[in-house]
Formats: sequence, C-alpha cells, structure tokens
Amino acid sequence: DARAAERALEAMESNRRQVQVQLKLELSGSAGSARQEWDLRLSEWAREVASFRGELESAREEHGRSALRLDRGHGAEGGLDAASRAGRNNASQSTEMLERSSRQLEEAARQALETEEVSRGVMEDLSTQRDVISNVRKNMRTIGSELSSARQSLSRMLQRAQQNRLVTLVICAVLGLGLTVWALCFLGLP
Repeated sequence: DARAAERALEAMESNRRQVQVQLKLELSGSAGSARQEWDLRLSEWAREVASFRGELESAREEHGRSALRLDRGHGAEGGLDAASRAGRNNASQSTEMLERSSRQLEEAARQALETEEVSRGVMEDLSTQRDVISNVRKNMRTIGSELSSARQSLSRMLQRAQQNRLVTLVICAVLGLGLTVWALCFLGLP
C-alpha cells in the first residue's frame, strides 16, 4: 500500500511538472494577474506534494520502527504479552497513520486531476482565442487591402471628374465664342 501511495505521489509530481511547463508556455504572453494566480496554484500544489511525501516517509519510518519493536518483543523471554500488545498498538497506530496518509494522497491526486482538467480547459480556451485572434488579423489585413483599393478607385474617379469638368468648361468656352462670332456675323457687326 505504501508503494502504491509512493507511485501515486510520483505520478502526481510528474503531472504537476508537466502542467506547470504547459501553463508557463500558454501564459507566457498573458496578463500578469492570470499568470500569478496559476503560479500560486502550482506552488501550493508543490508544497502539498512535498508535505505528503514527508508524511509518507514518516509513516514508513514509524512502520519500520514498530515492526522492529514487534520482532524484539517476540524474541524476549517473559513479558511476551506486554511486548506483543505494545507492538500491536504501534502497528495499529502505524496502520492508522498510513491510512490517513493514503487518504490524503488520494485527495491530493483528486485535486491534481481537477487542476489538470482546469488547466486543459484553460489551454483549450487559450488555443481557441489564439485562433480567433489570428482570424481577426487575417480579416483586418483583407479589409486594409480592400480599403486601399477603394481609396485608389475613388482618387481615379475624382481625377476623371476633374478632367471631365475641365473638358466641359473648354467646350462651353469654345461654344460660347462660336455663338458670339455667329451672333456678330448674323447682326452684321464687325
């Protein structure tokens, strides 16, 4: 049972390291408050794992000590019942401590899985947001090129309108001059 708890603890520590690396990569460009919040959570998680590791080690040592006391009690002459009871008490206490540590490790593993799920959700959200931002950038580039094309078309249209106005003024002037000459000729004036 202690080996299983140790394996669970190692898996949880490895998981924490992976999530920490992934979060650091994903949050490298994010705001400071989100990054600080996740750094805080990861450091708390690391402290919990270290605490559980210490409790597991102390439970293992206590179990080893109580096992040694049991062996010595059986080898002694007389007082077998007192030594046996003391050994059983120590074994019972060690078992209870080991069970408490196992429950705490299971709770830590559950919290680690929940944290992993949350971090996966955050990473998926960040990935979706990254895709949205890249699509917005692409659309903005398209809009920018279309706007510049529209500006060029408008400036060409304005130039043509000015040219047409100038041509119209010239035609009006020539027509006016022609009508003046005709009127003078018709009236017989020099």
